[in-house]
Amino acid sequence: MHLAFIATVVASCSLSTASPLVASPFATLDKADDDFSLAVGFFRARRWQLSEEAFGQFVVQYPEHPRHELARLYLGLTYSAEDKYSLARDQFVLYIKSAKNDTGMAEARYRLAECSYHLKDYDQAITQFRSYLETHPKHTFHDLGLLHLGESYLATSDWQRAAATLMELSTKGNDTSLQTEARFGLAQATEGLKDIPESLRLYTEIAAEKDETFSPRALARMGIIHFEQQQYDDAIAAFDQIVSQYPTSQLTESASLNSGLACFRLKKWQEAIQRLTPIEAGSPGYAQAQFLSGVSHRELGQLEAARTALTAALTAARQDTLTQDILIQRAQLERQDGHLALAAQMYEDISDRWPQDPRTAESLFNAIELQLDLQQPAAASRYWNTLQATFSSFVSQPRQQILKGRVLLAEGKTSEGVDALQQALTELPLNEPLNRELHLTGRYLLVRTLFEQEKFTDVLREAQPVADLLQNSDSRTGQTILVMAGSSALQLGLNEEALRFAESYLAGTDDRTKEVTAVTVHAIALARLGKFQPLEPDVQLLTTAFAEQPATWDAILDIANAALEAKQPTVAIPFFQKTATQTVNPKVRETAMLNVAWAQFEAMQFKEADLSFGDFLSAFPQSALLPQASFMQARSVEQSGDPDRAAQLFLKAWKEIAGEQIQEAQEADRTPPLKYAFDAARAAARLLAGSQQTDQANTVLEQLATQFPNAASHDAVLNERALLNLNAEQFEVADQIFRTLLARHPASQFAGNARFALAESDLYAGNVDKALAEMGAIAEEQTYTPFDRERALLQQTLILSLYKRDWKNVIATSAKFEQTYPQSRFLPRIQILAGDAWLNSEDPEAAVRTLTPLRKQVIDGTLQPDPSLTLELGRVWVILGEAALLTASYAEIDVLEKELQTIRPSETVTLQMQFVQAKRFRRQAPPDFEKARRLFQDIVDRDPTSSRDLAIKSQFQIAETL
Repeated sequence: MHLAFIATVVASCSLSTASPLVASPFATLDKADDDFSLAVGFFRARRWQLSEEAFGQFVVQYPEHPRHELARLYLGLTYSAEDKYSLARDQFVLYIKSAKNDTGMAEARYRLAECSYHLKDYDQAITQFRSYLETHPKHTFHDLGLLHLGESYLATSDWQRAAATLMELSTKGNDTSLQTEARFGLAQATEGLKDIPESLRLYTEIAAEKDETFSPRALARMGIIHFEQQQYDDAIAAFDQIVSQYPTSQLTESASLNSGLACFRLKKWQEAIQRLTPIEAGSPGYAQAQFLSGVSHRELGQLEAARTALTAALTAARQDTLTQDILIQRAQLERQDGHLALAAQMYEDISDRWPQDPRTAESLFNAIELQLDLQQPAAASRYWNTLQATFSSFVSQPRQQILKGRVLLAEGKTSEGVDALQQALTELPLNEPLNRELHLTGRYLLVRTLFEQEKFTDVLREAQPVADLLQNSDSRTGQTILVMAGSSALQLGLNEEALRFAESYLAGTDDRTKEVTAVTVHAIALARLGKFQPLEPDVQLLTTAFAEQPATWDAILDIANAALEAKQPTVAIPFFQKTATQTVNPKVRETAMLNVAWAQFEAMQFKEADLSFGDFLSAFPQSALLPQASFMQARSVEQSGDPDRAAQLFLKAWKEIAGEQIQEAQEADRTPPLKYAFDAARAAARLLAGSQQTDQANTVLEQLATQFPNAASHDAVLNERALLNLNAEQFEVADQIFRTLLARHPASQFAGNARFALAESDLYAGNVDKALAEMGAIAEEQTYTPFDRERALLQQTLILSLYKRDWKNVIATSAKFEQTYPQSRFLPRIQILAGDAWLNSEDPEAAVRTLTPLRKQVIDGTLQPDPSLTLELGRVWVILGEAALLTASYAEIDVLEKELQTIRPSETVTLQMQFVQAKRFRRQAPPDFEKARRLFQDIVDRDPTSSRDLAIKSQFQIAETL
């Protein structure tokens, strides 16, 4: 109540009742008048309690007194002064009803409305103020009544009437202070009408007036409007202005709190703390201020300060809701500080204290996550069961189902956990950013589980949707999926996909020094794709920033192996050398050191390989790879051009690996380390034979065959030894070995060759029929190699021709050969034999048909070159010449002789053709014996053969012409 106005009312009432209150000098002062005067005195002295008692007694004791109604008015005013508005309103109502004149009526009507206003009975207040203003338009309290009417409209949210009423007062009122208050109310009305720019304009004007009462209120409203519109910087400016300009205002504390809250919303944690700190303990906003300060300290990583503030907030909190908020934040703080068990316990305590509160579901959710992080699956499962039983609708949501999947996985129920995660991801809508982040979290759990189970194909399938989700997200959890997908792709040999996943991941980071796995996948994928130049930065990073991690050297070894497999040994060598010199991973170092030598060998750096294999043998004398290294050192020496030293190294490797004992195991030569011993012995024998040390080579092969009686290549060793003796013309030894081979290994791939060699021995021994039969049998044996059968058929034909002169069978076997082996390099030789057989069968036309295609191939140059045929091809023209002689086609002989010279025949073939010509001159009509004798004599003189067969035939021809 405005006390200044009460004084005015007192004065007004006193003047208007001057006649009744001042006694006539002739009147007698009775007791009633004295009581009334006493009450008025109390009223004027503002002794409200005494005034209330005096006027109350007067109204009761003197109902008929002329001043009774006036006393009631005073009583109402007294109640108003005491803020007893309900009692006051009753008195004003009675006064208005019973007053016999208008004395004090305006005041009564105003006070009646004012009481309703203070009692928040705004509908009554509106009616009463309107009645007062209409009835007493010129009354002293008109403007004040107009102000309260406008404020009553504000209270009932009748913004339009409030604005109209207060607009009138703000522009026409006489009282400046009321104008300011009216404009403040008008600003509230326009705010209610959603005319925010106008309301802010009015509030700004009021704030600029520096009014101690309304300027801070205007700033407060401005701050609230900006806050609600999320214009937090503007809100902070308004609230801070209250604190700085009106430090004694009742709004200062709330302004500090609201300014701190706005900073909090902007995540300006330090500024929030600065604004919240001045709020003193015991003040209404202290608990919330400490709560916000605690959270801000936590966000800044100032965990001890956060703990202190939240503890103070909890102590000061009076609202149970705020208490729960504080405990939740405190649990989050302990979680952030790494006190996971304590945080889990706090969340459990919250759920016990508020079992049905909706936020309890989140507390249980957090408790489950923490127990999973603590690797306490039983506790997590227990919390989950509580959550499921109490908040069934909550747990049915995809986010909670993802957590369920985690719980199942932690319990070892992998299949059920994977199913739960897949179902949750299927049901999770992706139209909101938060859902996309949650989806990435769930998919990460799913992919990680599949990756740990080495289900790499499933990993790639589940990782495919991630690329699209990450387009608008910087989720590192989601990015990690790409790394696992890349690793899985490497495991599956899908190097292009591995590279794509790794590059997608690395595109989202500016600091590769923190991404060792992704860089590793990227580097290995590049290497396996043969892109060695682009991977140099990755290798540099791995071998510097992560040189102390054993996995780094696994990766470098993988890169080196990829280069070696890509046939780029010179690229591989430095990678192997880097790995060989590190000491972090001895296992990798051993492999790398050996592979340095291997790469040098592949690069044909044989001397370097020799040294590197030797270094390996010295560095790792107990290595399981020692046999391989010993063998390869010998090979390196061999390739470097030192067969003698290589042979000695092969022999050394053989003895060091296999020793002297008999290796009875089946196929012992196929499995390391004995494989290297076996191969080393064969290589040594080959080198010894190549350097004409036949006896030593023979001894090695004999010992090897004895030492490895059940070797898979035992037949090959026997074959090599037999060929060695065959080449050394130790035919009996060779034949004996071939017989052993056939007896021990009748199904060997070398059986055909062994049998062929034995048949040739029979042929050279004069057992022509036996040799012929064997060659025929070999040619028909389908288990032998095609080559063995082919050359056996050739040899059979040769024997029939040269030894048996069985022209009919020569023709038959030749036809069989041409049909069976139409692409054989021996076919020209067979055709020559067939042509000769037809000639000797006195069928020159068949001989011509047989040899003409071959003749054409030779002249056209379409015959496949074969040095072994050089001497025999000339026979084509000789045989054709003989055929022409038989048919008396003498001109054809001239053509053949001239054509023969174009192929540069041997001297023997030239003389054979000359022999044909000489016979032609002898037989032609008329014969030219002189020329014939001259040609025959020339042959006798020039025949270069040891048998001189052609010379002898020529001498007979000369004799027949004499």
